[in-house]
Amino acid sequence: ADKLRELVLYGNTFGNDGVAALAQPLASHETLEVLDLSGAGLTGAGVGALLAAFEDPAHPLKVLTLGGNTLGPNGRAGIEAFEARHGKRLDIARDEGDETGEEKKGEEGGIGDLAGTKAAVQAA
Repeated sequence: ADKLRELVLYGNTFGNDGVAALAQPLASHETLEVLDLSGAGLTGAGVGALLAAFEDPAHPLKVLTLGGNTLGPNGRAGIEAFEARHGKRLDIARDEGDETGEEKKGEEGGIGDLAGTKAAVQAA
């Protein structure tokens, strides 16, 4: 059976409520390693709801791309707390316009290179 490993939803402005509605179904994919929600209209509260769905420490999520959202200090604190609880570090790729003001396009060869892709799904 095909397993969802990477989901790119770049530029789909779901907002906090939309991402909250998607969070649990996305977390149910036990093979999802890469999730791109760049430009989804998220705030710190939306990130909290998203990460709550991925609380199972065994979940393989490794890369969460959140560039172009307004996460603010609360969102970043929520991400850091999540990482501390799970003893792992998510690769939080960023792009222009994120809450830190950094102008970084993600890790070379990583999910940040998919900035022009909308709703691309890759399955193994």
